[in-house]
Amino acid sequence: MEGKSGFLGFGRMAWSKENNEKWTKKYRGNRNDHANITFFKTQIWAPDWNHHCKTGVPPDVFLEVYNYKNDHKIGEGLIVTIPDIIYRKKTEFIDTTIHKIMKAIPKSKLSVVIRTWNPGGGFPNQIQDINSWEISKVVSNA
Repeated sequence: MEGKSGFLGFGRMAWSKENNEKWTKKYRGNRNDHANITFFKTQIWAPDWNHHCKTGVPPDVFLEVYNYKNDHKIGEGLIVTIPDIIYRKKTEFIDTTIHKIMKAIPKSKLSVVIRTWNPGGGFPNQIQDINSWEISKVVSNA
């Protein structure tokens, strides 16, 4: 909620209607109550974040849904991160899926960038820490 610091602690949740409602209804009184609620971002890791922390191996898929409401250039978006080796094996499926997502999102734009993850190399270049400035550079190059 806006004006209140801290993260919403959901922990690991199975994919279900009840758990998905937990994300969208926990701080709303009713469907039309949007006052003082601001979504910033969420991340999805597969395998999960704990696996990465234990092994240092990056996930096969990393997604981030973000909302930088004060940055009109990038606004809100979806980051889809897939290792190059997986992309090369499943190019047609991945490209088709990305284009279906774009069709479902009005005025969407596709930007592609190749970068290293560098797990275990310390803080620099960790995809989960990508910020609005980096996103803005990717969007500008599209």
